[in-house]
Amino acid sequence: MIENLEENEKTLLRLQALELLTREGEVLCWAELHPRQMERILKEYQELLKKLPTSWRERFQRLATNKKQMPMVPEQRCVCQNCRMTISLPLMKRMRAKQLEPICPNCGHFLKLDPAQLPPKY
Repeated sequence: MIENLEENEKTLLRLQALELLTREGEVLCWAELHPRQMERILKEYQELLKKLPTSWRERFQRLATNKKQMPMVPEQRCVCQNCRMTISLPLMKRMRAKQLEPICPNCGHFLKLDPAQLPPKY
């Protein structure tokens, strides 16, 4: 069983949002107009990175360097929405049971598992 999976997933989503903000700041040049706000965003970004396990942190940073894609992508009906590969049912069952990290075996992106397909919580 993978520990802190939900917390790590929330951290990844927040990091991804901050990554988008920094990209927006670069494109629209608002980072130059609001340096304190950009400094606060970058500080939060670094703090969140430290919360992730080392392997997740390295993967996130590597994927975040590609400006065209996001590190975390949705999974719908066992299909990665980044590379469109169908992920085998046994693998998806293990991911949903938190026995395997939610990472696409083809493109390596983090998967935001489809909540409609998750097993019920008791």
